[in-house]
Amino acid sequence: MLYFLKYYEKTNIFFSLLMIVFFIGYAQVKAQSLVSNDQFTYPNLNKKAYYQNYKELNKIKRYYAQQKWNLVYPLLFQYINQFGIENFHNNTDLLAMMAEACLKRGDISTVKNMLRLLIRHYRDNLPELLKKYEQISLSEKEDYADLEYYHSVLKRGLLDHDETFDKKSSVNIAPYVNTKYDDYGVAVGKGIDTIYFTSDRIDKKKAILMDIDNYSYEDIYISVRYGDSLWSTPKVFEPTKTKYKEGSPFLSDDHLSFYFSRCDANDGFGNCDIYVIERTSEGIWGEARNLGNKVNSYDWDSHPSLSYTGDTLFFSSSRWGGFGDSDIYYSVKDSLGQWQKAHNAGPIINTQQNEISPFFHRDYNVLYFSSNGQVFSFGEYDIYKSYLDEGNWSEPENLGPFINELSSDIYFTMDKKANWFFYAQPDNQNFKNHDLQCFLLPMEAKPNDLIHFTGKVIEPNTGKVFQGTVTIVDIKDRIPIAPKKVKADGTFEFKLLDKKEYLIVIEGDNFFRMEELFYLNGENYKVFKVKDIRHKITFRSIDFAKNSSEIMPQMENNLHLIINHLKTHESHHLSIIGHTDLDGDSEKNIQLSLDRAKSIKDYITVYGGILSQRIHSIGKGNEEPIVSVEKNETDKRLNRRVEFEIFNENSCTYH
Repeated sequence: MLYFLKYYEKTNIFFSLLMIVFFIGYAQVKAQSLVSNDQFTYPNLNKKAYYQNYKELNKIKRYYAQQKWNLVYPLLFQYINQFGIENFHNNTDLLAMMAEACLKRGDISTVKNMLRLLIRHYRDNLPELLKKYEQISLSEKEDYADLEYYHSVLKRGLLDHDETFDKKSSVNIAPYVNTKYDDYGVAVGKGIDTIYFTSDRIDKKKAILMDIDNYSYEDIYISVRYGDSLWSTPKVFEPTKTKYKEGSPFLSDDHLSFYFSRCDANDGFGNCDIYVIERTSEGIWGEARNLGNKVNSYDWDSHPSLSYTGDTLFFSSSRWGGFGDSDIYYSVKDSLGQWQKAHNAGPIINTQQNEISPFFHRDYNVLYFSSNGQVFSFGEYDIYKSYLDEGNWSEPENLGPFINELSSDIYFTMDKKANWFFYAQPDNQNFKNHDLQCFLLPMEAKPNDLIHFTGKVIEPNTGKVFQGTVTIVDIKDRIPIAPKKVKADGTFEFKLLDKKEYLIVIEGDNFFRMEELFYLNGENYKVFKVKDIRHKITFRSIDFAKNSSEIMPQMENNLHLIINHLKTHESHHLSIIGHTDLDGDSEKNIQLSLDRAKSIKDYITVYGGILSQRIHSIGKGNEEPIVSVEKNETDKRLNRRVEFEIFNENSCTYH
């Protein structure tokens, strides 16, 4: 599969560190081309390789040395806006100067834009250069919680018996579809009933015809689904069955055009070119046709994908003159249906590293692609999405930990309704033996417009903020949503589909687990009040009948708060301290309060499955009243209480 992926070694050791440390939020793009970023339109990008004007540069450097920021800013803006692709290789010092000028002017939005460009295109010691900007950088990657924690929360929550989340999301399509060889580069037909994919499995019949032992070539195969999970034995897609290497299929929305990559062909321009096969009016596939030298180059061109209108072709190419080792390009059809000269997708999508596997969702203006050079990542290659609005790209968004793993995530597609995600998963980090997988598309990867849901976790009486983990569950459709960590200021943020009902679960070491159902209707901010466990805790519901130690039904909800906390925090122990009012004999009251504490302990151990050694019951009787002179039933109820103390078995310190 070397012809269809083309991996490259990273040249900057610091780059991977930056992808972890720095995250900059969403930015809209304003321009007439596909390559703009905020105010910048880069009109020279696909016209002139390098822009240079010594007179303008000298003026910029003079004003910069004099720290005349109001004069530097407009000159730098005009100069950077004239950049060609080579300027992003050779003049990133001007991007750094622009960031500094904007920082001095308080233009944080443009500072962030410059930081993104620096991270994507700078080739020297970037960490040192960016130290001065750390105060405005966010570490979005750190906000994600561990996915194992996500599954454990769901098992202990309201969905105890829902198996949807008990199984691993990713599912191997079928053992007889995948082989011990590479299977990858998948395309989906109407619905999800037909898949086309690339495989380098051994074709014995072809080997005999070509008189080659153990023949192994990339070919395009087709498999049809029957029922929910049965797939037919893959067969070579006949129109592409040649002596050449073929792969990276893409089927047009009307199923009349089949695009793919072919390598080492006699009519090729480079080592791999993009071809198309048209279906005739009789439903018969014609001959493969090279898309020509306006699309293809003298290098590697592959991974074709059409826009939803079918008039724009996105693909990956390693041709000379790009930003990195391989970039994403696009070509547009003219009024006669001819593909025009390919253009680079620009410095927002492309980086000094590799961008491959573009996929443009047909019903949404969203470009998905794989990259190892974007602002932050989980693995070697991650999948990102960028929205296109009237020709403007948005800042690429990482699809999150459900999709992006520590290895490389490449060769993907999704169904028309954006419910299922198909991709190739290697069995190790050496990119060996990819298998086709499919799974339910998580919320972060949805092409639909998502809205912001933000919140804050506080203690209601003191306003104190807490750190913990927030899990949100789509109640109806069971769409996975990656959990987030609560930030230092007690806040969290999600992007969710609107007009849906969700369950939110918030857990932490220092407060009781909280569960709440809510309906999202537009962007929303919500404060969630939790109960601190770092002091003696009492619950109004824990109120026994006179001279009784029987657990009442109204007590159970709060007792389950304690059970859930002890289940989550296995090192925590619990002391249950019973108190009575001042009526009656003191010795009998001590026994009564101890009996009440033991009843609660029994309930927690039996219903919660908590080891009895972790729970300590104590009876104080009427020795420690809150109200020393009881005048009415309210006073007696205050004294007739049960207190809970949670502490760590290792330190014996209270939380």
